[in-house]
Amino acid sequence: MTGTKSPRGQSLKQRIVDLVLEKDFVTFVEIAELPGAKGNLTCAIGSKMGAKVWFVLWYGLSEEACRAIHELIKGGPVGFILCHPIIYQIDGCVPKIPPFDLETLERRIAAKPKQTRDFWMPLQLRPIERTTYDLRMFP
Repeated sequence: MTGTKSPRGQSLKQRIVDLVLEKDFVTFVEIAELPGAKGNLTCAIGSKMGAKVWFVLWYGLSEEACRAIHELIKGGPVGFILCHPIIYQIDGCVPKIPPFDLETLERRIAAKPKQTRDFWMPLQLRPIERTTYDLRMFP
């Protein structure tokens, strides 16, 4: 499957990179507004914590958008930082699942260790040289 090209011939991944390099502090709300990014998939990353934990990055994305985000997580000119959920409220959209909080996560794992859990990981995308958070620790 080939990627969706913009009128200038750019892939969705390149448009994400261009947006981040131009604007900085980009949310998934803004990414979802790019042509070709909307869909019905949830983009998530798994945890290596030994429990079934999924960190939801965003929902309502296309396959191409999810693939581009996962490729950027593996490396590239864009990095990710944790942000306060209020940033997403300002952008007008917050998922209906709990945001990531280590204390809550540990409490839920202790209560029901075999249950799969989803947590929203509120992130912003930034140029890689301005980030310190490395998502490559996730599979």
